[in-house]
Amino acid sequence: MTDTNTPNRHPPGPPADEDQIGQIIRAAGGRAALDPAARARIRSEARAQWQARYGRGARRTTTTRWQAPVMALAAAVLVGLGLALFLPRATPPVLPVPALAGEVVQAHGFAERRVGAPPSSWRRLAQASRLVFGTQVRTGQGGRLRLDLTDGVSLRLDHGTELVLERPQEIRLLAGRVYIDAGDKVPATPGQAAAAPAIIVRTPYGDVSDVGTQFVVALAEDTMRVAVRDGRIELRTPPVREQAIEGEALIVSRARGIRRDTTALGGDEWRWAESLASPFTLADSSVDAFLRWVAQESGRELVYGDAAAEARAQSIRLQGELRELTPSQALAPVMATTDLIVTEHERQLVVTSGRMP
Repeated sequence: MTDTNTPNRHPPGPPADEDQIGQIIRAAGGRAALDPAARARIRSEARAQWQARYGRGARRTTTTRWQAPVMALAAAVLVGLGLALFLPRATPPVLPVPALAGEVVQAHGFAERRVGAPPSSWRRLAQASRLVFGTQVRTGQGGRLRLDLTDGVSLRLDHGTELVLERPQEIRLLAGRVYIDAGDKVPATPGQAAAAPAIIVRTPYGDVSDVGTQFVVALAEDTMRVAVRDGRIELRTPPVREQAIEGEALIVSRARGIRRDTTALGGDEWRWAESLASPFTLADSSVDAFLRWVAQESGRELVYGDAAAEARAQSIRLQGELRELTPSQALAPVMATTDLIVTEHERQLVVTSGRMP
């Protein structure tokens, strides 16, 4: 007899097979909704498979107890594949593009660059190469390089020089000698409140900053020398802070601290940088424009003896090409074609009226 009051051996709820399917679906997580066309295709395919297996005319087979979970798992995999095929794919992240630091304007001899720390490889540098921040640049023993930065600062690297373009208005000198032209001249009065520096040169001996000047920083085995041709610089090597103006130099060593020196504005300390001077087109330029270019590149002031000499320099038009001549080398042959006389001093170019020889 059957006892109707006997409790059920299994608690109410879904069968074990259905609970396994539920666990699989819950583990898969939420999915974005399919578009109607994709949903219709998946349903149509599933219906066709069901009809082929269980519909009229289908071959009947005996289903064992272990086949049901396997069939359920296969159905779940089919649904997952459908979702993977028809869901929109994630857009790959867009990596930031490094900011442009500057461009190679002139390259003489061997020079190369690399971006980032080792093991990134060195690559040969050529004229018109563009450089981004984070680039390390070096010249060989016979190489020289001129870089024009996007903020208007010009860098000229001598033989055997290595530096890093770290960030806007900041470079790190690792070896060698670099000449910096930071733009317009400012009053060179020590103690005067300085404007924001155009560039900071970081070195193992301290940081050199400027406000609109021309200066050179050179690293030797155990010393650093900073010389100023125009304007003013400030050297910070905590806790000491020193300034230097036009014609002055600072020598820093770990053994002797900071010493003051002078620099000959037309001497070898500066003459090498003229080989990387900004290009000048001689044809159809005025004598005045040419003289201002020579004065700028040689660190001197252009002075006219009288108004007539200045007017004459502005009216004369030049012809020809400079070819490989530096500004100082080009001065005498170019002025020989005019009726003006130029007298060279260490800090000035003085122009007066005269006659052709």
